[in-house]
Amino acid sequence: MNNTWDITFGVADGNIPQLRIVDVTNIHRSISALTQVSHGTSREGSSCEVQEITLSGANDGVFSLSFDNFISEEISFDASAARLKYALVGTGNKGIRSVSGRSSE
Repeated sequence: MNNTWDITFGVADGNIPQLRIVDVTNIHRSISALTQVSHGTSREGSSCEVQEITLSGANDGVFSLSFDNFISEEISFDASAARLKYALVGTGNKGIRSVSGRSSE
């Protein structure tokens, strides 16, 4: 299963730290070589910045995100956008405008 979340920040001043998946030790996969994680800034603009987190190949488990030296609580591999936003706000980031998510097989 592939899960991708887009996190939109309310500002784009160039100083938004990059989100990173930092702990996938509890992620289970049907074929271990297929699990991949990626992160990056997908869109920068004058009014917002969008960062994308992708977790590919997982079929169970939890992961954590790092944001500006804070580590989130554990997040389910198939978390809803609302759940991911809740975990990110817990890292002290209140500048998140929205989170959207999508899954594919």
